Amino acid sequence: RRRERVHVCLILDVTKNAHQNCNIRTGLAERERDRDDDDNSFTIKQMSMTTFTSIMRGKFATFLMVLALLLKPNQAIFGSSRELPYALGVRDSFMIGHSFRGNPDFGPAANMHGATYTCDVEFRTAKLHEKNNWVIDIGKALSILSDVLGEYNFKNLDEVFPDETVMTTTEFMAKKVHDGVAKRVKEECGFSGIITVKLWESHMAWASYEGKV
Repeated sequence: RRRERVHVCLILDVTKNAHQNCNIRTGLAERERDRDDDDNSFTIKQMSMTTFTSIMRGKFATFLMVLALLLKPNQAIFGSSRELPYALGVRDSFMIGHSFRGNPDFGPAANMHGATYTCDVEFRTAKLHEKNNWVIDIGKALSILSDVLGEYNFKNLDEVFPDETVMTTTEFMAKKVHDGVAKRVKEECGFSGIITVKLWESHMAWASYEGKV
């Protein structure tokens, strides 16, 4: 009987230990699941952060491209001077009278006054003319520029542009000259490239406009 009691006690002890071990293993398994859940949560957070970082990097790259466009629009749109390495420049001048329609933002220049502009035009292209090895016929370029400036020379710009809302600034006139020259050289010379018009108000100030033809 003593032996039976000992065996029964041992069986109970083993059973009790097995149950405890089972509880321990169950607890460990639950902890492992909790840790896996935490790890999964952390992994998801990592993935979210990685995705967010990638998006922000993309936005930053876009920002840099926009910034480059703003700082160097001619290179960003038309290509660098290395891509259009050949250039030819011509120069002429014209005299105008105008006012800024009484606009107080222009100070004394709001009233009628005169100006003499020196006009520089640069033609830039990727390659020379196949036969003549020139950017453009310089004589033709000078003739066209003279004709275009003749539309404004010794004229009152207030009459040439009668719209009271138009301020005939140097910047505005640079584009007008550019458009006139670009139209003529494209039709008459077959020029393809970039034209830059720079108007000098004086030795101290100038404005320019550049466009592709």
